[in-house]
Amino acid sequence: MPNVAKRKEPGEGVLRALYSFALYVLSPFTLYHLISRGFRVHEYFRRWDERYATYGSQPRRPCVWLHAVSVGEVNAAAPLVNVLLRQRPDIRWVITTITPTGSERVRALWGERVEHVYLPYDLPGSTARFLQHFQPSLGLIMETELWPNLLFGLRDARIPAYIVNGRLSQRSLRGYRFLRALLGRALRTLRAVLAQSEGDAERFAQLGAVQPRVTGNLKFDIAPTADAAQFAREVGARIGGRPCWIAASTHPEEEAPVLEMHRLLNPLVAPLDTKVAQLALQPRGNWQAELDSGAVIELGHGMPRDLAARLTQFVGTVKEVAARHQRGVDAVEAADLRHAGGYALRLRGVSTVRPDAQPAVKR
Repeated sequence: MPNVAKRKEPGEGVLRALYSFALYVLSPFTLYHLISRGFRVHEYFRRWDERYATYGSQPRRPCVWLHAVSVGEVNAAAPLVNVLLRQRPDIRWVITTITPTGSERVRALWGERVEHVYLPYDLPGSTARFLQHFQPSLGLIMETELWPNLLFGLRDARIPAYIVNGRLSQRSLRGYRFLRALLGRALRTLRAVLAQSEGDAERFAQLGAVQPRVTGNLKFDIAPTADAAQFAREVGARIGGRPCWIAASTHPEEEAPVLEMHRLLNPLVAPLDTKVAQLALQPRGNWQAELDSGAVIELGHGMPRDLAARLTQFVGTVKEVAARHQRGVDAVEAADLRHAGGYALRLRGVSTVRPDAQPAVKR
């Protein structure tokens, strides 16, 4: 067990004060955030008292507290929670999320066997009220939820806490660089950081964690339910061995564009003797298509008809370039269509760019 910081480190008070002051200044924008989200997902209009840690009832008896920000983290936590529920049915569980979809998933998995509340904003007063009300005897934080005031509050209340299934990408590490001094001190209050991989452990160490340990990814412990297995068999029988793709975690208004895009793309790539194996609408509106030949095409932004026009011109160029290099179109590895009026193409082992295009090829 690594040595954890049980006392304040030099400079902690100043850093916490500056961080908390910034949060208090920005706190009015949390209302704007909830309202703007509420117009899309009405559940954001409900349970605001939990977001600010104002509880009407009396403090509860001690519990084990687990925080999972949304659906993916809740699913990843399921194997751990299920085992502990079986082994220790006497334990009272409180599970927090940030998103309503996470809340729905908690209810779907465990019903009334666990208590769910939203995690309050990371204001000193809110985190103190949360810990005082629920009185956790143990804190388990899934993946990458790093809230300094919450972590310091756990330390100050002498509540052992762990990051479980820890994940920290290189991009997130860069994003945390301005808070590294504060987050490093916060991470050192934890009993342990249990990371998914060696890379994650190394990045947590760079951020300031003490001797992160690699324990693997809990998602690999998720066993398919009987209903899911039956559903997979039914779908397999229905489609007769054809490729199957899924539009996952979509909002209702996103599903029609995905279907329209898939309907448009397959005929367009047919001259390349290939089909769309995977289609993704990414968070910022970028379309990405993976062909069954293995080529990945970054389609970028745009209406389906605009992307279709570019893709039609692109398919012709692919055939021309492939013929020039005396290689089949299945040698196409990646392409970038995100720049209006131009694109870049990568063949396996060969790179070529259309003369009037400047974009970098994505791999």
